Amino acid sequence: QEPALAVLPLMVLRPKRDVVTPEYLAWAINQPPAQRHFDSAARGTNIRMIPRSSLDDLELDVPDIELQEKIVAVDGLAERERELTQLAADTRRKMISLLLVERANSMRPKTRQERTSI
Repeated sequence: QEPALAVLPLMVLRPKRDVVTPEYLAWAINQPPAQRHFDSAARGTNIRMIPRSSLDDLELDVPDIELQEKIVAVDGLAERERELTQLAADTRRKMISLLLVERANSMRPKTRQERTSI
């Protein structure tokens, strides 16, 4: 079977692999210009339905296969960088919180019982 891209609700896109890779096509149709194009033609309120004519009218720049693969790879690396940056920020926030709690606990006055047991 060939890789395919499903565009809900019922369209399945099977790109000609010698022209465009499925990964590049997925990347391209998720970029802001294509999304704006789809938004202008979308129907429905709860589930956005994109008419076939909107897909037919979409113009995409399709570079050679080698460049498509590079674009998809760089996009994947950028996504990984975003994930790692978020993880680093979350970890830093937790570490600072732990340090502040530890510092606050070390600064509290000792209770009478703690002073007599030393």
